[in-house]
Amino acid sequence: MNWMNLQTLLTALLLLPMLLLPGAVLLTPRLSRPDIFFAITVQPSLRPSDAGRAILRQFRYAVILTSLFGLALALSGVLAGLTPALAVALILGGAAVEFGGMITAYARARRRVRPYQAAPSREREAVLKPRPARPVGGWLGQAGPFLILGVAALCLWWQWDAIPQRFPIHSDLYGRPNGWAMKSWHSVFGSVLLGTLCCLFLGLFMNCFARGVRRVHSSGPDGEKESRFLKTILWMLLGWRCKLWPLATTPRRPWLPSIGPATST
Repeated sequence: MNWMNLQTLLTALLLLPMLLLPGAVLLTPRLSRPDIFFAITVQPSLRPSDAGRAILRQFRYAVILTSLFGLALALSGVLAGLTPALAVALILGGAAVEFGGMITAYARARRRVRPYQAAPSREREAVLKPRPARPVGGWLGQAGPFLILGVAALCLWWQWDAIPQRFPIHSDLYGRPNGWAMKSWHSVFGSVLLGTLCCLFLGLFMNCFARGVRRVHSSGPDGEKESRFLKTILWMLLGWRCKLWPLATTPRRPWLPSIGPATST
């Protein structure tokens, strides 16, 4: 097993989610409706009460502490200059501590909320008019990820003659190439196609989510809170679509000469 490649892969896949996910988890209880607390139907008065604040406070402490400890383990594996095998163990251990700690904290908070469970309201509201057709961010915002991918494809096409016959597609943490591909249309533009397909899938999901989710409240303060929650989720999805542009830049620095053996083995 090539521990160096595995260390690089785990760093790329896990480090960014480990940095961002705790913040999203801490915000989740505030984004839900007042009558939903840790996925349990409760009285809206529970959340601002002393009992509700105590449950939320202990949940936050547990998430913050386990996330910091897990990040410390993972970063020590990335930055401490240890052997690749030990670094992989620390990265995986840090991810397990952080993700496991968040799941445990959520389960404990949910168990503490369960005694306050209330019967869900049977009242439902409906708006007798079509939902707005304009998507989050407008049509220009929705087209943004595709424009980014289009610009990337245009740059690759413009620099086609400068791309060497054998170019690096992967490198280690020190910037040394350790993965190669031969020049062809599918090796150069395949990542653009992959990014486009991912953007199309997320766009379809966003459209289904915006039009098909069932609203409990359609007016008043509760309706406004639901609308803000839905818009927050849609903006997050749009942000993830815009993050797909690195998929379209496989031949990094195509104007540089190829490095490494002249022939593939």
